[in-house]
Formats: sequence, C-alpha cells, structure tokens
Amino acid sequence: MLPERNILGENAGLVTFRYRDSQSGQPSTRTLPAVQFLWLVLQHLLPKGFHRLRDYGFLRGNAQSRLQRIQLLQVTPTPRDDTPPRPLCPCCHLPMLWAGVRAARPPTLG
Repeated sequence: MLPERNILGENAGLVTFRYRDSQSGQPSTRTLPAVQFLWLVLQHLLPKGFHRLRDYGFLRGNAQSRLQRIQLLQVTPTPRDDTPPRPLCPCCHLPMLWAGVRAARPPTLG
C-alpha cells in the first residue's frame, strides 16, 4: 500500500507520487491520471471477508531462508500402498474419481 506521505500532489487530474523501484531499489516519482492511479491502489485492496495472510508462517518477510528450504525440498506426496486401486471406467479405461454418493430413494407404496 502507498503511504499518504508518498503522494506528492495532484494537478489537473494528474497525481504525482513517490515509490521505490523494485528493480533498482532507488526511490522514483511517477505522474499518472487520477483514474489510473486509483486503479493501481485499488488492486492492493482485498474484497470484504478476505484476510491478508502473507505476514504469517513461511510467507512472512523474515522467513526467506525457510521459504527457500521449502522450495528446495519439492516434496511430492506418494500414494500409500494400502489404498485399494480405483475402478476403471468401462468406456475410456481410466481410473474413475468419486464425485459423490446419492442416498437411495425410499420405497413407494403402490
């Protein structure tokens, strides 16, 4: 988010603001039309009901080494040997996936 002190001014529908360039790390200034400036700012707002989680766990700023270790591990889960094989589709002969179970209808009198 852009702190208010980094908004340098507005003139004739143009907003000038100060930011830190991500490539060089040097402070820079930029002037944009007000609508484009607001679009850039609003892209960083979360919808109602969402919470920002990057400040916790291995995504927080000072956990860089932990995140690198996790990325180096590249752990992939292996299937357990005691799981029964899935039935094959009679048409395409690929393993079938369960989409759900439907309750049986109660018997009708008639």
